[in-house]
Amino acid sequence: MKSSDPSKDELEKKLAQALSVPFVVSFGVAHTLACLTTIARLIHRYRRRQLWWDDLFALVASVASLFLVCTTVAAKAAPKGGYSIQVQALLFWCGFFLTTTVVWSSRLSILSTVIYFLPPGRNRLITVYSFAILCVGYLTALVSKIFYSGIPVRLLPQPPFCKEVAILNIVLDTIATVWLVGWPAYILARMKLRKPVRRLFTVCFSCTACLAAMDIFHGVNVMTHSRHLFLSSHLELLFSVLVANIVVVAAYVYRTFNGISIESEESGEPSDHSTGTKVHAHGAATQYPTDRRATSYEATSSSIGPFTTIYTGETGGPDFEPAHTVVGSSSRS
Repeated sequence: MKSSDPSKDELEKKLAQALSVPFVVSFGVAHTLACLTTIARLIHRYRRRQLWWDDLFALVASVASLFLVCTTVAAKAAPKGGYSIQVQALLFWCGFFLTTTVVWSSRLSILSTVIYFLPPGRNRLITVYSFAILCVGYLTALVSKIFYSGIPVRLLPQPPFCKEVAILNIVLDTIATVWLVGWPAYILARMKLRKPVRRLFTVCFSCTACLAAMDIFHGVNVMTHSRHLFLSSHLELLFSVLVANIVVVAAYVYRTFNGISIESEESGEPSDHSTGTKVHAHGAATQYPTDRRATSYEATSSSIGPFTTIYTGETGGPDFEPAHTVVGSSSRS
């Protein structure tokens, strides 16, 4: 039975036009491939016994994006008479909340990766505080979605959407993205890394800037009720999942083709290679056979700024070890 509500009929017509079969299939495949990068990341980290919080947030983002694919397919595969108002409301609210979860979980994963690479110090402490602030931003964005259709809250959100809520989300997204680009760039500028490694990480974190463009594009589509709303939404989700994984995947590819571990160039733990002892971020020491390193040298520290200290050896190159990787047990704190 066809609905007699003109606004509902118009909404269903827009959904039918936006959710074409090629659109659903192409983005379903794209989301699946993006989630495969997360699976590859988790397998790689698990084999190296380096699973940490950034992997958890990347997994949450990928699982949420797959649920969104399911809701999109369900919306496209609606029966001829349409779903009941309750089912439609469920699909809409899942879309609102899961979209926010994917985007912000990806950001938290990126920032957790930065925390993982940093040794204990002021840089790491600032990053931890900013992580807490981003968590508050995520909760704010999540709660604001409840009022997307204004007050009182509707069972089935429908256009016109509240511009104030859309603007709030654009502001939160932009601030978070600028921080995710600017803060790692500040840290990298003060770390003595080899040029190939520096270029690689600069490109990786610069990709985060693409999220800002996607956030603004999607926010404008929400405010203008554009027919590109579903397109911008799925593009934002894809970029979020891919950018969350790009640093870890790029590190693996770099190590595979160059035989050099980027993770071993990222943090600044002192090591006594002549005795086979590694001093960890929390002061613990782990013994490993001296034949694991072909050469031994004395590690010395040098300050390169008010926030960063690195360790250099005889060759003048950086002596970095993962801030949370324990050689031998490979556990993280």
